[in-house]
Amino acid sequence: QWDRCFEVLEKASALDSTDEESAELEFRKGRVVAERAGKDTSAEEKAAIRAHYERALELVPSHGEAAAALESFAREAEDWPRVAELLELRCHGAEDENECLELLRELGALYRDKLGQAERSVATWERARELAPKDTEVLVPLAEAYCGADRLDDAEPILAALVEAAGNRRSKDLARYLQLLGVIAERRGDREAALGHYEKAYRMDSTSGPTLVALGRVYSEANDWQSARRIYRSMLLQNPKADWGITRAEIFGALGKIHAALGETAKAKSMLERGLEIEPDNASLRDALDALDL
Repeated sequence: QWDRCFEVLEKASALDSTDEESAELEFRKGRVVAERAGKDTSAEEKAAIRAHYERALELVPSHGEAAAALESFAREAEDWPRVAELLELRCHGAEDENECLELLRELGALYRDKLGQAERSVATWERARELAPKDTEVLVPLAEAYCGADRLDDAEPILAALVEAAGNRRSKDLARYLQLLGVIAERRGDREAALGHYEKAYRMDSTSGPTLVALGRVYSEANDWQSARRIYRSMLLQNPKADWGITRAEIFGALGKIHAALGETAKAKSMLERGLEIEPDNASLRDALDALDL
């Protein structure tokens, strides 16, 4: 009897109440409207539900259930700034350190991946480090965030310590640390050191996209075409992910340029044409193909 339930809650709201009691009543009214609407909630009903939850949060910013409910709406709308605000609220109100740590991890990734706020990401991971100073699931993203913010001197000692702690144990984790050290060396212009780190990482994990992309780039810049071709060919055996920073069409484009440098014009054309089949509007691939016909 949702209509009757809502009437009772409205009467309760008219009484003198503390902020905490009023917030709980607003939250419950939002829940009732949601239950009454069912699965086929209209835009008007969604707005009414959100309004109740927002009012609850205004009265008591630490109201976790209201924040979580609003967070669901924000995620559905891909309103990432609002998601970040709500996660921050939930984190400040969290009484359990583990809960806060999980929220900080999500926030750190959100600032980096969805909002492009490198320094906010760094600050969030630093807060997480205060709670878990030896947790690799915090230290590695923190090092990545430092790299993203171009704070290489802050990232390097973290990664060096992780490599030392790993010892001679070959693992994908160690490969990731080495790959990030390669990023630092490359950013500093030390191509030789970068190549050394990337090659060590590759020997431990030959399927890591970021390592393959970095190796292919460095080999190409050094005109080591045979090595570059081997790496880019191996990329085609996988499906590029978002963190690779390269598309499948661009991999074909890189192979086209490599074959062209090796004097293999027919193969170069074939690779570039395959790339254009995937991305017909890719101007770089089109220009490279046109250049072969000159």
